[in-house]
Amino acid sequence: MKNPDELARLLATESGLPLDVAKLQLSRTDLSNPQLSAKDVEASKSAAPILVSEDLVRKGVNTEQVIDQLITPNFAKTVIAAP
Repeated sequence: MKNPDELARLLATESGLPLDVAKLQLSRTDLSNPQLSAKDVEASKSAAPILVSEDLVRKGVNTEQVIDQLITPNFAKTVIAAP
């Protein structure tokens, strides 16, 4: 990664996290593969109930369906293949 400090600042700014928390999160995140995997999808689905319980996602939303629609390899493959 060319600019880890810039990425941490961006994550902190956009997420509202403190900068030190953003840096810690990024230190735990493998960014070596630009494509999301089945493991990432499962992690998102596991976190969804917490997001609903914290009112970050509206109750009644089918989070599994939304995640399946949002995390699709087609978009990433197109971007990765672009020159």
